[in-house]
Amino acid sequence: MARVTPCTAVCELDGDLCIGCGRTRAEIAAWAYLSDESAQAIIDRIDRLNVTSHAEEIIEG
Repeated sequence: MARVTPCTAVCELDGDLCIGCGRTRAEIAAWAYLSDESAQAIIDRIDRLNVTSHAEEIIEG
């Protein structure tokens, strides 16, 4: 079964971070070689960042 990817097909780096998926350049390059646990840890980190970012947008109005 294929691994779920956080890729959103908006592949543009802002410094070392993709503005589409939230992965670093190194994470993107290593994605196909990561263990399922490592890939899930990256997805979990991205999810936490997205929740925090969304909460900040709500607070800022």
